[in-house]
Amino acid sequence: VVRAAFFGAAALSLVISGLIVVSLVSEATSFVNSVDLPTLWSTGGWFPRRGFFDVKTIVVGSLLVTIIGMMLAVPLGLGTAIYLAEYARPKTRRVLKPALEMLAGIPSVVVGVFALTWVSPELVRRFFDATLFNLVAAGIGVGVLTVPLVASISEDAMRAVPQALREASYGLGARKVTTSIRVVIPAAVSGLVAAFIVAVSRAIGETMVVAIAAGGTGGSRFTTDVLGPG
Repeated sequence: VVRAAFFGAAALSLVISGLIVVSLVSEATSFVNSVDLPTLWSTGGWFPRRGFFDVKTIVVGSLLVTIIGMMLAVPLGLGTAIYLAEYARPKTRRVLKPALEMLAGIPSVVVGVFALTWVSPELVRRFFDATLFNLVAAGIGVGVLTVPLVASISEDAMRAVPQALREASYGLGARKVTTSIRVVIPAAVSGLVAAFIVAVSRAIGETMVVAIAAGGTGGSRFTTDVLGPG
């Protein structure tokens, strides 16, 4: 009975995944059949209501938002992970880590509204000549969503480093900061790379934050200007 139940769960997950793929392929096929293929790589920009579907506009926009998000998430997340793994006391860690992971549960629509109503006017537009809808605010919002992922996975990877490596470093006279940077981080590099890959996947797939903070105009011409809409 248990084997059958587990097999059913595994088979159901495969069926659901297959149905998702079939749905995506069928919708994509109907879309491609309804538009001229040359217009998918044109200079008209991305204005779906006007019939302009320039793929490179949304690809470049997604990459720009991801880069901005990673510029925020990687330093903050890695710094937080180093503190939690190497410096924080056990009581502090038990409080901070669950609180940090709760940030990942904030709905993306809330972060999007926050990026549009506060980040854009109070941060971006105060220092740059930017429009209300801009890719910088969207990138910051995506970075905020991604910080918990980077911090949590990186902290787990650092905590998995054997304590003997730290003690050997201390025995050679290294300070705590030197041990953290020169011993713990290199030993945990595979986990840190995994954290970065997961964070990039999360950032490049984010839609709601970007749609609210950067795409509220309903479309955009092809641009690499992060101070404008996308």
